[in-house]
Amino acid sequence: PDASFEDKINTNPAWYPQAHLMPNGKIFVSGTTNDMYIFDISGNGSLTFAGQRSSEPASQAWGASTLMYRPGQLMAVGGVMGWVEAQNEPTTSLSRAIKIDIRNAGSIATSELAPMNYGRGFQNAVLGPDGKVYVFGGNQIGKQFNDRKSILIPEVYNPTTNTWTDLTPMQTPRNYHSTAILLRDGTIFVGGGGLCGSCPVNHPDHEIFYPPYLYTNNGNKLAPRPEISSIPGTALLGSSVSITVSGPKADKIKSFMWMRFYSVTHSLSTDQRGLKRRAIPGSSSPTPGEFVYSTPLPRNVNVMPRGLYWVFAVTGGGLPSIAVKVLVSK
Repeated sequence: PDASFEDKINTNPAWYPQAHLMPNGKIFVSGTTNDMYIFDISGNGSLTFAGQRSSEPASQAWGASTLMYRPGQLMAVGGVMGWVEAQNEPTTSLSRAIKIDIRNAGSIATSELAPMNYGRGFQNAVLGPDGKVYVFGGNQIGKQFNDRKSILIPEVYNPTTNTWTDLTPMQTPRNYHSTAILLRDGTIFVGGGGLCGSCPVNHPDHEIFYPPYLYTNNGNKLAPRPEISSIPGTALLGSSVSITVSGPKADKIKSFMWMRFYSVTHSLSTDQRGLKRRAIPGSSSPTPGEFVYSTPLPRNVNVMPRGLYWVFAVTGGGLPSIAVKVLVSK
């Protein structure tokens, strides 16, 4: 990068920049400072100021979770008021949630979403196959390597209703250096925290969270799930993919959620993205109980970057199958 970009990312300091691929192929940096930038990687590279994520100075600059919850739409949740507070005497962690629309590079739009039920710093956010955002951990004091005022209650955001709902509490605080990631069976791995040598808040363990979508309507037991019985191991951008589904509710599939493989560090995964593609009923399967669907993939490699994806078959009620791995190529 050119010198101006290097100067910017070393301010405040803006470590672990919250960078995401835009639909036009440029890189959008939404943090960890309050200033946002568009980085063009062509030629020698260029940097364009794209406004501020919030009207409050340094708001959500540190300890926030930012993920692409819809194509070209980011969601930034929680955080603390900057590096100084995180290192020294902290301020109260933030509950606010901000939507950042990066679909139009010439007009980046930010707007307030409903705030979380709890202020959180150093939490993790996970996109589920149901299209909702699940938030785990964090503390209310915005301090690293510290479990005081930890939030054990996860909460889930529904983009359709713009509401947050509390979920079953965790057993262990998950703060700075913790992680959370979606697994192929639809559960969510939540683990770590601390891991700072001899400090007293090390948590070298994990929990498995079972989201509400895995249960029957009354919530008393796990729901029988559909199964993807046939899908190509490789899919091309712009193609229509044939998928056969069997088992319970195999005839009720409304969409396929393509979840990109990702990893997490410091409350951030720049690769976390899910693409909800409609399920189009196809020809009848010769095997009783099997149903054939087709689903179209986008042509834009910036909307669906090449690589490995988990594919979930999802019913109208949000119940996912166990995912199957597919390589997307151009």
